[in-house]
Amino acid sequence: IPGSRRSLKQVLVCSVARHLGVHLVDCNMFSILTPSERQTTRNLVACLREAVKCKPAVVHLRRINAIAEHAQANQQQEGQLLASLVRDLAKNLREGEANDQGRRYPVLLVASCES
Repeated sequence: IPGSRRSLKQVLVCSVARHLGVHLVDCNMFSILTPSERQTTRNLVACLREAVKCKPAVVHLRRINAIAEHAQANQQQEGQLLASLVRDLAKNLREGEANDQGRRYPVLLVASCES
């Protein structure tokens, strides 16, 4: 969801989650990303565990543009960092489903950025 600052993106995501009757897990990417890839993964996993624990849920990754800024600051390729984060997301969601003993509930991932 692109939009300028204060364009009510967060309110929109919150309203949709409330309307659907699902839990909202709100994650600010500037808080998740660290200079250490290992710590970044841990932070992301913690966010996802929260979603898997109380699913069905909507995970709102706010300020996804932080990935580009983080990659630039750490001299990484933005695409590689994003691919790594998406792999971690998928892996942890699959592990959460495996531990659910056959019960499947959706975890919807929504990302927003300031344009």
